[in-house]
Amino acid sequence: PPFVILQGQEIKGLDGEVLKAAAGMECLRLEPMPLDFASAIPSVQNGRADISLGNWDCTVQRSKIVGLVNVYKNQMAIVSGDGSSSLEALKGRSVGSVDGFHWNEDLKSIYGSQLKLYPSSTAMFQDYKAGRVDALIDGYGSAAYTSKQNGGEWKIAVVEPDERVPVS
Repeated sequence: PPFVILQGQEIKGLDGEVLKAAAGMECLRLEPMPLDFASAIPSVQNGRADISLGNWDCTVQRSKIVGLVNVYKNQMAIVSGDGSSSLEALKGRSVGSVDGFHWNEDLKSIYGSQLKLYPSSTAMFQDYKAGRVDALIDGYGSAAYTSKQNGGEWKIAVVEPDERVPVS
């Protein structure tokens, strides 16, 4: 990580470097278009975007909609003040996740109204930093990178397997 960072009109990060190299080999020009996580796949579907980069988990449901390449594995993680690693430990607390993450439906059945969905990782981490949410569920790479950018004081743990959330 980071997988993708957009600085002005320049794409950086692991995925960004791979895409820039591929575009160069094919004589293509990149035109970055920042999108909320939940709107990225629909933008590819309707032709507004040709490709979406980032920390995508390859799922059967997504592969029926768009082509996916599973180059790296990014585990589900919990960001909290106490180092919680189980989903059960977060019950009774406010929990944040990004709208469009494939584990959200499962999390809704566990946390109900305590689950808050955000349009982006940036918005989610801002609320966590401000104390408006008690814990976050994110990909490990994204969580570790964002924590490092914010002083590295947040505790991040890979989620323990939980039968209620198959990707855990």
